[in-house]
This record gives sequence, structure tokens and C-alpha cells, in this order.
Amino acid sequence: MNRASAYLLRSYQEEFGSSKIRYHIADTGKRQFSRGAGLQLGALAAGINDIIFFMDIDMVVTPNLVAQCRRNAVRGKKAWYPIPYSQYDPDRQCFDGSLARSVDERSILNVADPAGDSSLGRNGARETIRQTPLNLEEDRGFWRDFGYGIACFYKTDFIASGGFDLTIEGWGEEDVRLYKSILASGVDVFRAKQSDLVHIYHTKFCDPTLVGAQAKSCSQTRASHYASQTCLAKTYFHRHKLN
Repeated sequence: MNRASAYLLRSYQEEFGSSKIRYHIADTGKRQFSRGAGLQLGALAAGINDIIFFMDIDMVVTPNLVAQCRRNAVRGKKAWYPIPYSQYDPDRQCFDGSLARSVDERSILNVADPAGDSSLGRNGARETIRQTPLNLEEDRGFWRDFGYGIACFYKTDFIASGGFDLTIEGWGEEDVRLYKSILASGVDVFRAKQSDLVHIYHTKFCDPTLVGAQAKSCSQTRASHYASQTCLAKTYFHRHKLN
């Protein structure tokens, strides 16, 4: 675990108590990164009657989501797969005005005094971003209905589905296969657009060693966040007119 992650988790434990904020460090040895294996480790550490809520780290979430997770997960009958709103690349947006929100704090941190306390500068940047209202306009993002990484269900239903396919290494596909396994186990899936679940834009790196469905999925996900179709069309015709 890197220092930034360890510091963040310790600060949460100090604020909310170590009994509520627990984390496990897995020794993967020489094995490649596996998101599914990490999530499975966390899921198995939960109590047998607990509800599991898988969440991506690059999301803006609200307390309302936890309540909805509890309402929409029904043991042995229903799992909840909310549809998040995902931001486009803010550098490619085709409109005038300030950004709604960006995970990239560098533009804010760069104007801070380099001789000052870097932690204060970063905290100030996060506060500025936190207070900036989110805007869910069509040209700023899209509803990510092809994503299955965010999910809520009972641990018993997770176990009954067989859990994650641990043969998958690297990025992608593990969440899709779990989604299919949940359905195959006889549990219905409820999906709905969630306006208070927002994926903050960040650059995406696709490992060149990925092959097959994983490579295709990563490339498609990266391309989908470039800009809206309207924005791309405006850019094309603008450049065509100039030439």
C-alpha cells in the first residue's frame, strides 16, 4: 500500500473509529493485479448476514446511496446495480464556462505557493472541488449503463453465485462475469440511473499486455469518455471548415 492510501485510511479510522473502518492488506506475491481477487477478499471478511456494496474509488457518493443499497438488496431475490453518471474529458468539452468538477487537482495545486505546506495546498484544492456543484448536462458526461463494477447484494447471494472469476488478471471483465453469475444463480438485478453517483473524470491507462476482451473493453471505455457525439461532430466540422 502506498503512503497516500495508508494516510487516508488512518485518517478515516481516527474520524469514524477503527471498528467501522477496517482494511486488509493482501500479499499478492508475484501475481498480477486482480481487482476481483481484492474485492473477493474484502467480501469474505464481511459477516455472513452482511450486505456487500462494491464501489469504485473514483466516484462522488452520498449517504443516500447506502440507504438505497439497503432498500434495494433483498436476500435471495434481488441485487442492485446502480447506473452512474460518468464525466467526459473536461479538456475536450465543447462549451464555454467553468468545469463542473474534475478529479485532476493539478491545475489548482499549480497556483499554490510551492514554498508553502503542500498538504494544506492539497486540502484546499479538495475543498474547492468539493464545493463546486456537479452538473449533469448531456455534453459534460453520460449515463454509464454498460458498467457493472458498482453493485449491492447480500453476502450469501455473492457466495451462491460463485463470486469472482479469480482466473482473471489485470483490468476488466471480472465485474461482467460476476453480474452474469448473479443472474444465473436466480437473483434478479435492479438497475436505475443514479444522479448522486458520479464518476469523476480521470485519464485512463490501458496496459499494453492486455489481450482479447479485456483489451477491447479497456479501449472502448477510454474512448467513451473522450467527448459526446455532438461535441465530436462539432469538432470535426469545425476542423473540416478550417481546412
